[in-house]
Amino acid sequence: MRLLPTDIAYIDTRLDEHGLKYQEVYDEIRDHLLLAMETSRANGDERDIELVYNDMMAAQFPGYYPFERIAIDYEKAYRAKIKKMVWKNAGHYLKPLNAIILGLAIVAGYYLPENKTTYAILIAVLLIIAAMPVVYAHTKLANIKTDEGKQSIVKVHIMSSASFFIFLYLGITGVNFFLNDGWSHTAKTGSRPPGANLFMIAFALIYTLSVMRLCRQEIKGLALNTDAAIINKP
Repeated sequence: MRLLPTDIAYIDTRLDEHGLKYQEVYDEIRDHLLLAMETSRANGDERDIELVYNDMMAAQFPGYYPFERIAIDYEKAYRAKIKKMVWKNAGHYLKPLNAIILGLAIVAGYYLPENKTTYAILIAVLLIIAAMPVVYAHTKLANIKTDEGKQSIVKVHIMSSASFFIFLYLGITGVNFFLNDGWSHTAKTGSRPPGANLFMIAFALIYTLSVMRLCRQEIKGLALNTDAAIINKP
């Protein structure tokens, strides 16, 4: 049984009172409430919408803050999910042959000249690789739309994962700055041997590819969920 527009508007108004910040959490709870209300109406409950809503909330979501715990658990579960996916994706790229090639490149790096030019080139490459997942994720996730005042949990946490290495890079660079008497020593000789920088580049490359693959996987999942919602729409 389809709900009246006034019923839907009432549920939206009541749900907005809880201040859910993530669009995905809001949409799932809203869909559940609408389905429960449709079921009540289909079973012959023609009482005022407020009475039906209050009884439904008391039965299914008791307490003063019924949705806050759901939102916290949802975010925690999603964060754990993408962390697991990143590690799995890293394993996808770190096949034996790739690992051998990277290992040989790192070893070869220790035979590079330790001078300003080598250091500058390797640091530039590292910075570019560290920035790649941020740019990629921002571009790919740009089409995710949210209601006013809400955020996408997918966009927030994938962008957080994409930004991880560039913040790590900046942190290491900052520590290096203070440990090596500012930029003067760094600019003259470099603060780490080329092999160490190549190790960081290899790590950054695997992480970057893993996050970019994660981004594609989540976009594909969102597309499948959207198609399923359209198919199942009454």
